[in-house]
Amino acid sequence: MGLMVVLQRATFEDCKLVYNWRNELASRKGSLSSSPISWEDHQEWFNKRLHLSHNETIWMALSVCELETEPVGYGRILLEDNDVGVVSVTVGPSFRGHGIGKAIVTLLRDKIWAMDRVAIARVKTDNDVSLGLFGSVGFVLDNSSFIGSIRRNGYVVLKASP
Repeated sequence: MGLMVVLQRATFEDCKLVYNWRNELASRKGSLSSSPISWEDHQEWFNKRLHLSHNETIWMALSVCELETEPVGYGRILLEDNDVGVVSVTVGPSFRGHGIGKAIVTLLRDKIWAMDRVAIARVKTDNDVSLGLFGSVGFVLDNSSFIGSIRRNGYVVLKASP
């Protein structure tokens, strides 16, 4: 049986796991914001996204095998302007290298496309793993003027249009 990944909306019970994954060294190294985050700041950020933000959704990625489910990563969609959805993703450290990131990005991209929006990702220029991941599911370097892919602040913008 092949790998099956599904998304479900995050709940506050997911807060600690997301915190641990976000603060893990390799995750921080690939993140646009690479500094550790305090538990208090994370709880406030997470809670706002669960309850106050109408333009951002956190999704937990679950691996499904038989009747068992296990959290394997998370992704976010941030809606910007009227036609853009920003994707970000983290795969749990022990689940990397198994195609889970690709599955999460594909699911998030498809959710954005279903809203008739363009999916974009902001990726650090030295994050070859993420550049390859997003490229493998149809994201390309964005040269348009409305988003602009000029290398600012050490990252590029990739986009995938429906």
